[in-house]
Amino acid sequence: MLANITNMFRKNQGWSFFVITSLGVLFIVYKSIYQSASHLNDLVSFFVLVVLCGISYHNKNRWGNWSGALLIILLYFPPLYWLWRSGQYDTTSIAGLLPVQDMFRYYGDALRLHYGYPFSPIGSWRPIFSGYMSVILKLTDENLQAALIVLAIFVVVSIIFLADEIKKNFGSFSAMLVVVVLYYCYKGYGFIGKIMTEQLGLPLGALALALFLQGIRLQNKKTILLGLFTLSFALNVRAGALFILPMIVLWGAGYLRDKRVSVVEIGVFLLAGISGFFINYLVFTVIGNSNTVLFGNFANTFYGLATGYRGWSAVVSDYGVYDGSLLWPQIIDVVRENPGNLALGIFRAYADYFKPEIMFRFLYFPAGAQTLVSYVLYGLTFLGIIRLFRMRNDIASFLLFSLAGLFLSIPFVPPIDDGLRAMTVTIPFSALILALPLSSVSQEPQKLPGNRLISGYALGYIALCVLGPMVIFLFPEQPPVLSARECEGSSTPLDIWVKPGSFVRVVENELIPYSLVPDLRVRDLRSSIAKYEFDFFNEGSAVLRRVDPGQTILVGHDLRSLSSESGAVIVIVPNGKVVVGQINQFCAEYLTTDNWGDARIFIEQSLDPSDFLASD
Repeated sequence: MLANITNMFRKNQGWSFFVITSLGVLFIVYKSIYQSASHLNDLVSFFVLVVLCGISYHNKNRWGNWSGALLIILLYFPPLYWLWRSGQYDTTSIAGLLPVQDMFRYYGDALRLHYGYPFSPIGSWRPIFSGYMSVILKLTDENLQAALIVLAIFVVVSIIFLADEIKKNFGSFSAMLVVVVLYYCYKGYGFIGKIMTEQLGLPLGALALALFLQGIRLQNKKTILLGLFTLSFALNVRAGALFILPMIVLWGAGYLRDKRVSVVEIGVFLLAGISGFFINYLVFTVIGNSNTVLFGNFANTFYGLATGYRGWSAVVSDYGVYDGSLLWPQIIDVVRENPGNLALGIFRAYADYFKPEIMFRFLYFPAGAQTLVSYVLYGLTFLGIIRLFRMRNDIASFLLFSLAGLFLSIPFVPPIDDGLRAMTVTIPFSALILALPLSSVSQEPQKLPGNRLISGYALGYIALCVLGPMVIFLFPEQPPVLSARECEGSSTPLDIWVKPGSFVRVVENELIPYSLVPDLRVRDLRSSIAKYEFDFFNEGSAVLRRVDPGQTILVGHDLRSLSSESGAVIVIVPNGKVVVGQINQFCAEYLTTDNWGDARIFIEQSLDPSDFLASD
């Protein structure tokens, strides 16, 4: 049907291309930029995006490619703008900008690395991402807003590369369906504008799939191996469906040598498949914390699975500790004593995952639309798998082996632990399978040249993530010389670099027509941090609800505590006492600590603590 729609425009290709592209631009601008990104959260908008973008992208000349890139850019950036317009709070960031929970640790570690200090234990669970953030913050002079824009740019470039390769293999509609699914994942799940490992895992996963598709299409083993290396690296950044790696190794060993298993091929593919783990261990050894282990929070996940599918927080409930990596002997004893609970947990993980609303929860549509969209995509996935069995070529076999790896991984990224988020690296693979029913059967991908930029971009991106932090660590900044000083009473001296784009000013509602971080109306701050049941920041968010107009919320590293793993702080100060671009010295009262991310909250001594600690 979609192919018939495009045929209607072929007689006047230039005119129709301009009209459809303009309609696509106007639709995105109106629904996502003029209104807000949430106005695309329905099934009609979902498929209008796919149809308009697919027809515009269908043009096989350079203008079609450029129009596709333009539409992707227009689609992916507005959610960041609206995040800063609303001051959204979702227990991962304050006012749409300032990090809390684990993200607070990543941010604090990234700043500490600038001065040559290794990561904290939590930051060392994901050392590559913490190092990547350190590089981006260094390049942006620690301007957090600028750094988040740079992260979004990397995501968009990777999605453009992936769309181009899918178009060459399966046509423009499959390409744009994948683009739209990944857009809702990036926007709806709340990765955009957040210091989360998905900011690196998603673009690397997209690049890995693009490299696989290009390498298989052109029968270029080097490109395929680079795809496997990129995927291995990505899964070390954002751990998830790890069983996809051995399945692709088996595929590569058997199917690229006339389907005869070769020991040499197995060795080459195995080396590419484990290379990401070697690099991750190297980064951890150099700039990580020796008091923890890589993938430290997997112990929490496994304990929840082994006790009958109770979730990662079961460790906290049963042992009163957040880091389950210290409890592996007890966890193994639990499995030995009652292995049936582990089997039950695995069964429940599969049963949970295969519910359509769970499988596509990462889209984050409103409740009614979520159910409808989930069932539509569920059906497309089923049709896509059937098509894979009928295609009978190397790309089909590759995707089937990848699908098997995803299936085997489900118990170890269980939905109860927000496992769909852990699947972020491989969501491009799942999205491609559900996009296959829209693929163009007349496409002749083997005759289309490859994009040579993808390989160079992937290698450069990985080098930035690995070599950049090493250089920063080996050639650190010299900490500023701070004069000795004391504060009165129980106040603590704090010295914080206040960089542009790294704070939020709270102002009167009537002072500005609308919020746009760093300036946030008090009404928007308080409505975004309204009390709700699953607020892990609890006491911290209660304090933030009491910030008044004329006060600024700062997040930074206390320069007097750089050697301390808990040196990053949140400080509330009067606007008049903040000088941007300088080291600001405060005497501040300690209020509370976030239980999950160790975010210590202080108020400047001229403010009254009782104003912030009143009961809700």
